[in-house]
Amino acid sequence: MKIIHTADIHLGSSMDSVLPYQKAKERKAEIRATFSRMIEYALQHDVKVIMLSGDVFDNELPKMKDKEFFYDAVRHNPDIDFLYLRGNHDRREENEQELPNLKLFKDSWTVYSYGHIDIYGIESTKENAFSMYATLKTHAMRQNIVMLHGQVGTVSDEHCVNLTELRSKNIDYLALGHIHSYTEEALDERGVYVYSGCLEGRGFDELGEKGFVLLQVGEKI
Repeated sequence: MKIIHTADIHLGSSMDSVLPYQKAKERKAEIRATFSRMIEYALQHDVKVIMLSGDVFDNELPKMKDKEFFYDAVRHNPDIDFLYLRGNHDRREENEQELPNLKLFKDSWTVYSYGHIDIYGIESTKENAFSMYATLKTHAMRQNIVMLHGQVGTVSDEHCVNLTELRSKNIDYLALGHIHSYTEEALDERGVYVYSGCLEGRGFDELGEKGFVLLQVGEKI
């Protein structure tokens, strides 16, 4: 089974302060086009799931144009499941449409299963930031993917992913969002944690290779 891990799309990103109006408008359109090209890749390569590890939108109250673009993209690709874990930029956005292939998360652990693969996710808040690690229960004999959004560290707050608390949790792949550059490191003896980075840079502070991560899941990832 093939799965895409992506994050930090930032649809509707405000670039008007650093670019002329017309150029900012063009860049926003290019970001939407890049998201569409990722979906085209998924269709061409038989990808079944796209994991969105936070910050699909750039604003907690996104513009209608960006919302319509995203939900239309999901609606027009019913053979792909979109697992959308909201990040710090889009936390208040609510799914206004019932789309069977749009899978959301909440402030308690939610799991979506595909054969022998379990994909877990939780949206961190001030209330659950400390307790959420203890409530994650996985099965050692299954392939376990966990989606989170935040900066890796060793404290437990809503902006941090505490790697220490996630070790020895039978996690094979920790799909992270928040950092806009690709990173892959060992989590423990079993799994890795990965920032997919963003699909494309939006400024001179986001240079370098950009894209998404393609996972091939068989007996292992």
